[in-house]
Formats: sequence, C-alpha cells, structure tokens
Amino acid sequence: MVAEAPTSVVERMIKFWGTGLPPNSVSAFAFAAGCVMIATLLRLGLGRIAFESSAFASYYAATLIVALLCGWRAALASAIAGGLCAFVLFVRPEIGPLGTNTTAIISLCLYGASSLVIVSVAESYRRLLAQVRAQEQYRELLSNELAHRIKNVLAVVQTIVWHSMPDNPVVRGKICSRIAALAMTNDRVLRSQGPVSFCTLLISELTHFDLSKVTLSGPDFPCSENATVLLSLIFHELATNAAKYGAIAAPNGRISIVWSIAKDQLRVEWREAGVVNVKIPDRNGFGSKLLQSASAQFHGRVDRAFEPDGLKCTLWLELPRLTCANATCPGHPVAPDEVVRDADHPVRSIGANGAIASVGMQSECAARRSTVEDL
Repeated sequence: MVAEAPTSVVERMIKFWGTGLPPNSVSAFAFAAGCVMIATLLRLGLGRIAFESSAFASYYAATLIVALLCGWRAALASAIAGGLCAFVLFVRPEIGPLGTNTTAIISLCLYGASSLVIVSVAESYRRLLAQVRAQEQYRELLSNELAHRIKNVLAVVQTIVWHSMPDNPVVRGKICSRIAALAMTNDRVLRSQGPVSFCTLLISELTHFDLSKVTLSGPDFPCSENATVLLSLIFHELATNAAKYGAIAAPNGRISIVWSIAKDQLRVEWREAGVVNVKIPDRNGFGSKLLQSASAQFHGRVDRAFEPDGLKCTLWLELPRLTCANATCPGHPVAPDEVVRDADHPVRSIGANGAIASVGMQSECAARRSTVEDL
C-alpha cells in the first residue's frame, strides 16, 4: 500500500493537469488564491537571494497556471491579486509612501499588459483543447455505432446465407465459417485498447482446434489493426484447411508454427507433419487467393509446398515499426475462456432495447467445425 501511494498521487496530478477545475467555481478561485500565495512566498525567497529580482517575476507563472486550469476569470483575479501583492510588498517599500518611481510604474503597466496576453492565449488554448476532446468523443461514439452496425450486418448476412442454401450445407458452412472468422477478428480489434499481441491472435484462431497438435515458437510482438485483420483471416484459413484435409484431421498429425523478426520483416513458417496421402489441389481456392492478397498488401510473398507428410507454407511480411515484446509464445498455449466463447458465438449484436440478438448457428456454421476450399 505504501508503494502504491506515490503512483496514485502522480496519477491524480496528471489527471488534474489534463482536466483542470470548472471555470467560475469556488474551487477555481481558491486555487487561484493559493497560486498567488505560493508566488508571493517564492518572491520573498528570491528577494533574499537576489535583491534586484523583478517584483512581478513569480506572478507570471501563477497567472499562466491558473489560466490553463481554471479559466480566464480566475486568471484575471489571480493577475490582479498578484499585481497588488507585488506593488504593496515589494514596489511600494522601495519608492516610499510619498515618492514616485517611473521604472516601477512602467513595470506595473508591463505586468498588466503581459498578464492580459497570457490570459488570452491560455483561454484560446483551453477552447481548442475542449473542441479536440469533443471531437474525440464524437468519433468514439461514431466508432461504437459503426461496430454495432457491422455486427448487425454480419448477423443478417449469416441469416441470409443460412436460409438461402438449405440444400448445399458444404458451401453454406464455408461462407458462414469465414463470416464468423471475420466477425471474431473485427470484435477483437474493436475491443482492444491498443495493438493486439501476435501470440493472442494465434491462440484465438487455434483454440477451437486440438491445441495438443500445435507447437508455437517465436517472439511476441504487437500487431496493428490492419495486420490483425489480415493475419487472423490467414491463420483461420490455414487452420480450417488443416482441420479438414491436413494435420489436425490426421490421427498422428502435428503443426509447427515458427516465426522470426528481422528489422521490419516478419517470417512465419507453418509446417504440417504426419499427414498421409497428401493431395495437391488442381486449382487455387479462396485460401490461396487470400494468402497472395495479404502478402501483397504487406509487400511480402508466400511460398507453399505440399510435402509428402503435409503442407509447408512460409510467409514473409513487412510490418512497419515492428518491435518485439519481452515475451515468447509458449509451446502449447492455453486459450482464454473469452476466446472460446467468441468462437462458439461469433456474431452477436446488442439491439436498441439492450437485448442481445444472435443468429442461431448450426454445427457446420460454428467456427470450430468449419470447412474451407483447398489451398
């Protein structure tokens, strides 16, 4: 508890500096009075060290701080109070009760003019900052509304596909599976407060398969939103293809995913083993086109080879500002519970009345049982 106290104080100070006090409030004028008192004490200390110090030096900073945190009215009050304190305590004793000093009068006039400039500039800054914050809140509102509509659109698309293909469950399953993967990826990106961990991305795409068959090896690093969407779709295609034709479907099959980072280039090797009677497809399916399209967007390339015991796919992708985190993926990852729930219910949407509306998905439309075209 003792160690947490300084952090709490610092956090409160940072929050106070960002939000300030309500203008025209009692707390704002009390804060202004406190700043004038501190400025006076500082001026008294400076006077003991350097007798030629300006009488108004410390009050400029007080006026600026009050203007930024409390508004222009409290700042004007602070400037006037500071000027009076400086004149009575430091200027008047030098010129005497009946004397006049042109320099002191000029200094007082300059202090007043400078204070007006400080207050006006600080008030302009406060108004601009308020506009920026209002725009950020408006953009956040639009983003949440857009996310809500995307979920609704995907739910409607799944419903249309489900009822439009009653006699073709295989094609229906392929389309529903890819919509589910896209919905889950979109939800992950929207819920995150920053870049998504590459290990988290891999685990979430593989968690509804047999993880005992999968081995991960490589450094963890944050993925941008654009990279997260495409990488999620890529690994979803590879995993579902392995579940139907490759190592996940084979009794003794195994998958090894190894990646490395060199500068801004990511190299990922997906290698399957233990597959019997590997068949080379005679055409390029959706998965192949997706791999080629994703690698092109990241200025990379993809190499595929159907070896005797399974598929070997190597990706080279250029990800700007790629940095490693101080962590590595475990060999056999354990998936979070929330990822499993997302896989079971890939598309969910909250209606206007607050109730959750979800599209009923049959077993073949669930992500963990999906099918895809040959790579």
